[in-house]
Amino acid sequence: MMRGIHDFLLKNVTSDDELAGNVESVECLALQGMYEVNAGNLRRSWLSFRRAITIAQLLGLHRGAVNSSEDLVETKRHHLWYQISRGERYLSTLLGLPSSTGSAGFPFDAAAAAAAWLSPEDLYHKNLYHISGLILARNQEPCTHSFSTTQRIGEQLDALAAQMPAAWWEIPRTILNTRTKEASAQFERIMCQIWHFELATLAHLPFMLRAATDRRYEYSHISCLDASRNLIKRWIAIHQSPRTTLVFSNLLEFQTFTAATTLVLGLLAPQRRSTDPDVLQARLDDSQLVETVLESFERLPRQGRGGGG
Repeated sequence: MMRGIHDFLLKNVTSDDELAGNVESVECLALQGMYEVNAGNLRRSWLSFRRAITIAQLLGLHRGAVNSSEDLVETKRHHLWYQISRGERYLSTLLGLPSSTGSAGFPFDAAAAAAAWLSPEDLYHKNLYHISGLILARNQEPCTHSFSTTQRIGEQLDALAAQMPAAWWEIPRTILNTRTKEASAQFERIMCQIWHFELATLAHLPFMLRAATDRRYEYSHISCLDASRNLIKRWIAIHQSPRTTLVFSNLLEFQTFTAATTLVLGLLAPQRRSTDPDVLQARLDDSQLVETVLESFERLPRQGRGGGG
């Protein structure tokens, strides 16, 4: 049924330039992008969000309000721009593509802290949105400067994480699967954490393997592996909780696969001989995490086309 609705919208609404010129068409494109990303078709999703961004810019959704008072219509426009620009930028970061919004921060920062439509997780995502833009800009820099930029990005991620209480970072024992505000808040918090660790991995991955021959990159090596471990642990919590079909998406599987591959690279990289029990235990734990991911993937139904769709 969902596929039928998606195909109808694609054929009769979002592909029609005469219809795709209002806020409602931007909403349809955003829903289309969300559907494609959950199906694992990341490139198709990116195209949907990119088109939504273009139409939204023509409508002026990217501009702040002229007056300070925010009525319901203006709030809806801000929230819509927030969602489509966040989706497009995150997918651009994952796919290594330029973002149509550049590397700037969220445009409504002045009123964001007091905005009723921004939850604590939305505010955290707002900061991750800016950091993902920094990663995109870093990837366009000459190699001679990119490591110092990576260090600054890593410091911003660490500082951002430190702003949240320890309880916020705890992995829930059970993933709620009810249509309640509590379940929604828990899900958003976990997704927020996963994106944090995904961005940390993407920021440090270019320098992770260099640590074997140059101690300068040890920070990136440690940060990249630690972020990958934390991402996988949260995916396992989702996967092993009963009745959590509503929160599964191929994007999560793609992120988990990337994290597991990163751990494999860490295990296969040249190692200095060490008898430190903590180092040996960490390697054993990484092997077990990778094995758990592989066993879980073998039981998953095959659908979507991943980054190639």
